[in-house]
Amino acid sequence: MMREEALSHASGLDIGPEQLNGIEHELGPDGLGVFVIDNAVSPERLMRLQEEVFDPTSVAWRDNHNVFVNKRGITVVENHLVFALKLRQGDPTWVNRLPEMRGMAEDIQTLVRGLGRFFINLDDWTADEMSLHRYDDPNVGLSYHKDNLRFKGIVSILELEGERDFAVKGPDKTERLIPMWPGRLILNRASGLYDVEPSPDGKEVNLCPDHGVYNLRTPTSTSFIVRANSRPDEELAGFEYDNWGVRV
Repeated sequence: MMREEALSHASGLDIGPEQLNGIEHELGPDGLGVFVIDNAVSPERLMRLQEEVFDPTSVAWRDNHNVFVNKRGITVVENHLVFALKLRQGDPTWVNRLPEMRGMAEDIQTLVRGLGRFFINLDDWTADEMSLHRYDDPNVGLSYHKDNLRFKGIVSILELEGERDFAVKGPDKTERLIPMWPGRLILNRASGLYDVEPSPDGKEVNLCPDHGVYNLRTPTSTSFIVRANSRPDEELAGFEYDNWGVRV
């Protein structure tokens, strides 16, 4: 069995080796910083995930409509609800109520670790948290931003319901709009995916491309996000978890 075939089989996702063609370039220094995989999960599994999303006993949404200025001096607009969980810390009750999402997070971890054949820093990538974002504004769901430096290697985004655009600015700052629909998986480049020299001021370089959520074409659009947090024991301003920290 080829390494690619073993990778897709072990991950539990419906991803064939041909769907990984070009990933090393797209996530590399000269690429867009985003890699798209269509039909990453079976229709049956997608339906089970959707059932959890729409079950109020499984997901407790929080209002996250907000406007703030980030450390780069950029105004960020958030128009979505959120539900976020720590996977390895805090109260496990909520995680245990979501067996499909918990299993998906584990499968994404297996997939990303398997990508260590392209990027060695992913060999020990560990899914520390998962979150749901439900966007509801037709124009801007989440304006352009970079993921926090502490989220390492890859940030995985699986569309569960609805349709909208994932917007990203490539190395030449040209905007590209990537349509999102249920079952489409995006692997977004994050800090530490590959080794680079620090910036002239000695700070770590944020490899994440500027990206955002725009052009909602359905009443709502829900994304399932899985991240590896390099400092999982520390609270982070602007991030709340429903089973850990001040909310517990």
